[in-house]
Amino acid sequence: MTDRTPVADLQVATELYDFVNQDVLPDLGLKPDAFWRGFSSLVTELAPKNAALLAERDRLQTELDKWHRANPGPIAKPKAYRKFLEQIGYLVPELQKRGIYKRGYRPGTLREKLFGAGPLLPGTHPGASYRDLAALNRDALSAAE
Repeated sequence: MTDRTPVADLQVATELYDFVNQDVLPDLGLKPDAFWRGFSSLVTELAPKNAALLAERDRLQTELDKWHRANPGPIAKPKAYRKFLEQIGYLVPELQKRGIYKRGYRPGTLREKLFGAGPLLPGTHPGASYRDLAALNRDALSAAE
């Protein structure tokens, strides 16, 4: 059985406790008491959310297992299977109804969203120089014709 060290409302594996205190926290400039209190607070706050997520995963797996036992072998009716997946909340449309998944995105490409300034990389970006090389190559090919 793993030895445990009680700290800030937690029971931490002693090997992990020693490693964090001796090898991690000193390099980060953190005091062990403050770290473990903060970590305990996070665990206390997030444990119920984690339990709910695990319960949802178990519910979905139970539904999937039940369907596949009732419909063994390759999926003969893909539309019916998709409808089933939507009904149990496994696919995006159901997640969107629940407000968990986005319905839309603001217009523009990822590049535009990251860098702004239209569909081309800004001139200050290192990759922009290749855009100019492509133009030079096109000009050279045109001149050779």
